[in-house]
Amino acid sequence: MRKLIPCYLAGFSSARQLQRRLFAATSLADWHAAAADPEACGFDPSEPYPVQALRVARLKGAGLVRGGAAQKVVLPPGWLEEGSDEDDDSLLECLDEASCEG
Repeated sequence: MRKLIPCYLAGFSSARQLQRRLFAATSLADWHAAAADPEACGFDPSEPYPVQALRVARLKGAGLVRGGAAQKVVLPPGWLEEGSDEDDDSLLECLDEASCEG
């Protein structure tokens, strides 16, 4: 969960203290306390989404998370071929709203 904090808060100038507080959380209660009152950390929830954050490299070893060269994201061998039979309804079953979780 902590590795995703910079991804969600990237580019927000008022999020620095909130980010520090979330990283410093040692329990779920600390996490909930920080998230429940972000303004106590100086975060301005009305701050518009920073357009420059759209271009920030995220995860897989790039950008704010680790720095350095980004890793290429790849699918496992045969992933796209698996279940590509046109008569196979398993994909449609997965996409059915009734079978979705959450």
